[in-house]
Amino acid sequence: MIRSLRIQNFAIIEHQQIQFSGGYSAITGETGAGKSILLKALDLVLGSRANTDVIRSGEREARIEAEFELTDPQRIALHPKLEAYGLVDGDRLAVRRIISQSGRNRIYINDFAVRLAVLQDLTAGLADVIGQHASHDLLDREHHVGMLDTFAGVASDARSVSSQVSRLRGLQREVSRLQASAAARDMRARQIRRQLVDIDAAGLSPGEDERVQAALDRLQNAEQLQETTRQAFYLLREGNDSALDVMAQVLNQLQRICHLDEGLEKMVEVLASAQIEVQEVARDLGRFSDGVYLSPEELQELEERRNLIEDLKRLHGGEDRTIEVVLQSVSVLREELDSLDWDDTRAIEAAAEAASLEADVMQAARALSVVRQEAGTRLAALVEQELGQLGMPNCRFRVQINTATSAEGLTIHGLDAVEFLLSPNPGEGFKPLARTASGGELSRTMLALKGALIQTDPVGTYIFDEIDTGIGGGVAETVGRKLQTVGEARQVICITHLPQVASCAHQHLKVAKRVIGADRTVSEVRSLSRKQRIDEISRMLGGAEITEKTLEHATEMLDRAHATGAHQPMMGDLPLVWNSPTALS
Repeated sequence: MIRSLRIQNFAIIEHQQIQFSGGYSAITGETGAGKSILLKALDLVLGSRANTDVIRSGEREARIEAEFELTDPQRIALHPKLEAYGLVDGDRLAVRRIISQSGRNRIYINDFAVRLAVLQDLTAGLADVIGQHASHDLLDREHHVGMLDTFAGVASDARSVSSQVSRLRGLQREVSRLQASAAARDMRARQIRRQLVDIDAAGLSPGEDERVQAALDRLQNAEQLQETTRQAFYLLREGNDSALDVMAQVLNQLQRICHLDEGLEKMVEVLASAQIEVQEVARDLGRFSDGVYLSPEELQELEERRNLIEDLKRLHGGEDRTIEVVLQSVSVLREELDSLDWDDTRAIEAAAEAASLEADVMQAARALSVVRQEAGTRLAALVEQELGQLGMPNCRFRVQINTATSAEGLTIHGLDAVEFLLSPNPGEGFKPLARTASGGELSRTMLALKGALIQTDPVGTYIFDEIDTGIGGGVAETVGRKLQTVGEARQVICITHLPQVASCAHQHLKVAKRVIGADRTVSEVRSLSRKQRIDEISRMLGGAEITEKTLEHATEMLDRAHATGAHQPMMGDLPLVWNSPTALS
C-alpha cells in the first residue's frame, strides 16, 4: 500500500505531506482545488512519464516522494528484483522523482538513482490507476487471459502450457531449419566424403612435395647433367693432355729435384694428395655420368604426382599450402561430416519430440479451455451482479473465448484468445471495454471487475477517478459501500464529488486552495476529523447555506455508512488476498 506521499513545488501545491491509511480513502474538494494534481503525483511515482509543465510557477524543480508498505507476498516478489538492481534497503521501498526545468529529470528508488524502466518494472502490480484517462491492464485484452486464469485458479496450469508451447515452437523451428537445409547438408556431406577419399588415396607424407620436385628437376635436366659430367670426366682423365696427365708430369719433374730444397718436398706431398682426390672425383664423375638416364614414363609420373599434391595443397593446405596442413584437415573434415550426420539424426529426433509434445500440449490446452469456459461464465455473472449494484442494471458483460481447434492455433496462452466485452445498454452489441465505456461508466465497470476479481487480484492499491460521474442517490451510496467493502481487502483511493461516496470512506482527505498575498495560489490537503467530515459532507450536499438540517443529514449519512461494523484498517491490518508469491514478478 502507499503509506505516504510528499509533494513539493508541484503545480499549485507548494509543500504537502500526506499520510494514507489502509482501507478506503476518499479525496474531496471544490472543483479546481487540485484533486487531479494528487492523482497525477501518484501516477508519476508509479512510473508515468513527466514533463516540465507540472513544475510550480517560478520554481526550478518539482519533487514527489512516496513510501510503500509492502505485504509479505510483495516483499517476496520484489526482493529478487531489488537485489538484481542493487536497490535493497531492508524491507523499504521509497520512490523519489525530481522534475527539473533544465530537463534533467531524476528518479531514485531507496536513494539509488535509476532509469524510468526500472521504476516501471518495480511498481508494476503495486497499484492500479483507474479512470477515464488512465491506461489500465483491464482494458488491454492481452491481460484478460491471465486475469481469467487467476480467477479460475489455473494460473499454474496456464504457465505450464505456455512453457510447453514455447518449447514446442522451438522444436518446430529446429525441425524446419534442419529440413530446409537437408539438401545442402547432403551435398556438403558427399563433397566431404569425396575429399576424404582423395586425400586418403593420395597417401601423402610430410615433405613429399619437396622430394618430388627435386626428383622432377633432376629428370627434366638429365641430358644436361649427363653431358656436362661426361665432359668433365673426359677433361680430367680421358682426353689428350687431361688434367691427371698434366698433374703426373708436373709431379714427376718435381720429384727429381725436391731433394734439393725442403720447400719443394712439401709441395710434392700436396700435389700427390691432390692427384689422388682428382682421380677419385674423375672416377665418381664417370660413374655419375654412366648412371644418368632419360625416362619419359618416370617424368610423366612425377609431373602427375606433383600436380596431385599441388591440387590437394590448394584445396586443403590453408594459407601456407603445405602437406602438413592437408593432413591436419582430415580431422577437421571428419568432425564436420560427423556434425552433418548428427543434424540428420537430430532432424528425425526433433520431429518425433515435437509430435509427442504437440499431443501433450493439445491435451493440456483443451483441458485448460474447459476450465476457462466455465470460469468465464462465472466471472461474467459476478461482474453483471456487481454492475447491477453500481447502477448499471442493463449493462451486460461477457468473457469471450475463441478456441482454436488445431495445433496451428496454439499460442503461449494455449488454444484460447480471451477478451472482456461489454454491452452498456440494451440493443447494443458487445464491444471491447476500451471502446464501450467512458468516464464514470468506465470507472464503475472497472470497480465491478475489481469486486469480482478481488479474491485473486494481486494488486494491492486501487486508485479511482471519475467513478461517480453521472450517478447519484441510491446508486451513489451503493458505489460508496462497494468501495468501502473493497477497502476491507485492499487500499482504495478515490477522488469523488458525491457525499454518499465520500461518507463511506475509512479516511477522508480534503483538498482546498487558498490565495497567499495578492497573486499566489496554493493547494493543501488535510485528513479530516469526524466533525470536519460532517462539515465537508454538508458542503457536498449543496445549498448556498449550510443549515442544521444539512448538518443532521450529513451526520446521519456518515453514521449510516459506518453502522455495519466497517472499520478503518490501520498499518499492517489489510487482509490482502494473494494468488501466489510471484504475482508481481
